[in-house]
Amino acid sequence: MQGNFTANDEYNSDRVKLTESMQEKTSRNNHGSQAEVKFSECAGSLSRRSRMILTVILVAVSVFYLSTFREGHDWGDDFAMYIKHSMNIVEGVPYNDTGFIPNPTHIIGPQTYPPLFPLLLSPIYYIWGLNLTAMKVFLALLTVSSLAFMFFAFRDHLPVEYRLALIAMIGFNPLFWIFKDNIVSDLPFSFFTFLSLCTIHTSIRNNPKWPGTIVSALLISLTIYMAYGTRSVGLVLIPCLIAYDLIKHKRPSLLGILAVVFTLTAIYLQNKSVHNDGGYGPQITIGTKHIVSHFWIYVKLLPCYLENGYSKIIKLGLYFCVSCLALIGYFTRLRKGITCFEIFPFLYIGPFLLLPILPIERYLAVVVPIYFCYALIGIRSLTAGRKAEVLAFSAFLIVIFGSYALKYTTMDFGPFREGVGTAESLEMFEYVKKSTSLDDTFLFRKPRALAAFTDRNASSWDSAMQDSEQWNYIEQIKATYLILGPEELEPVDYAYLQGFISRNAERFEKRFSNKNFSIYKILQNNQTNNHNLTTQ
Repeated sequence: MQGNFTANDEYNSDRVKLTESMQEKTSRNNHGSQAEVKFSECAGSLSRRSRMILTVILVAVSVFYLSTFREGHDWGDDFAMYIKHSMNIVEGVPYNDTGFIPNPTHIIGPQTYPPLFPLLLSPIYYIWGLNLTAMKVFLALLTVSSLAFMFFAFRDHLPVEYRLALIAMIGFNPLFWIFKDNIVSDLPFSFFTFLSLCTIHTSIRNNPKWPGTIVSALLISLTIYMAYGTRSVGLVLIPCLIAYDLIKHKRPSLLGILAVVFTLTAIYLQNKSVHNDGGYGPQITIGTKHIVSHFWIYVKLLPCYLENGYSKIIKLGLYFCVSCLALIGYFTRLRKGITCFEIFPFLYIGPFLLLPILPIERYLAVVVPIYFCYALIGIRSLTAGRKAEVLAFSAFLIVIFGSYALKYTTMDFGPFREGVGTAESLEMFEYVKKSTSLDDTFLFRKPRALAAFTDRNASSWDSAMQDSEQWNYIEQIKATYLILGPEELEPVDYAYLQGFISRNAERFEKRFSNKNFSIYKILQNNQTNNHNLTTQ
């Protein structure tokens, strides 16, 4: 029987899956008893014990997240754009009417963001208003749902015990715990991405006959669009689908063709209505230096998911070991046949190497579960025998969770010390809402946050500009106010703006000040003359 199948036929039929299951059990029986076989058993129905452990992990992560929310939100600014879009959806305002005025010489983001995440937030805003905690609760529950889905997404890669360990490694990871307090699209994107990868993997592998082809193509296109509609980088799921389809069937299948056509239709409709990705085109940078620089930054950001809070040497040592295991696991999987899970990480990272977007840790959130998955596969492939595998697996988990525990002892569980929820920020927002006009335009380092919390138009400045260029931009957007602060946010930028105000003191009039912020009225030429006379 074995000679009738090749490695690439691994998932072609239920018969092959049964054969491989029998071979796996036989191999494991050579090293121990029937109980030992259960430890390494792969996909299949879950035992009562496994279901109970899965439930306990998901409940424990849920309780941990829901009981440790930090009050407020940092100055990330991306979150404010998503919230403003959700407010527009609820209030019937045009989707792109966010108040944000992009500065073409200082790009901090596009004019609009994809619509699916704001659409998910809109019921929360409709019921609870601008309640950041309610939105965080939604994200936490979605993250836990994501963990449950990851457990099943990797059912063809890892046995049950390893998958239980994997979702615990993700759920209790300190960096993912930090992410749950950030109202951004990375965690929802991870959920829809794994949903899409699992749908692509299952559908292409089974290659259903007509009319099931139509249903499967619609499901694939729906899941790809949900990922794309959450973050534009989800577009890479299309070439991922095409590549896996060609590898599996040696030619484009009807299922693959229909799925691509349906997906492109959905993307076209979105681009013609609420959000267009054309704005990203001019930002693409095709340069070896830029690509290598960004790649190296992401290589250095990945060990942040293995942080212990005390020793950089231990962190880097752990990173080296886990990465070696992940490489071994990856090539082990390649020998069994390439799937969409092996293709996706390379396609995903590509846009981040080309676009002038500052690399940050959360952009790696969707690939970290795959990274850990391959590391676990690496452990299995390196160990011979039940006892060696259990020892290696146990030691790996002790080191990982020990590192997590150390990191948590250094983390702040209290309210955000900086951000939109501090007393000084709320006082500044209140002054803007009560003492300025809806027609006023502001210059502020975090313009999207100001627009969302005050309903005013706002833009940012470019600290690389000369004073004359800065004034040209101020006149171009008809800015009427400038906000200085907080200093801790970006000290170098704060010093630049402070100098700009000092050099042009006759054109500014301070209207508000507290510990962190100063608001200046920008005077026009006639106002400047009157101001000078008053001063004299």
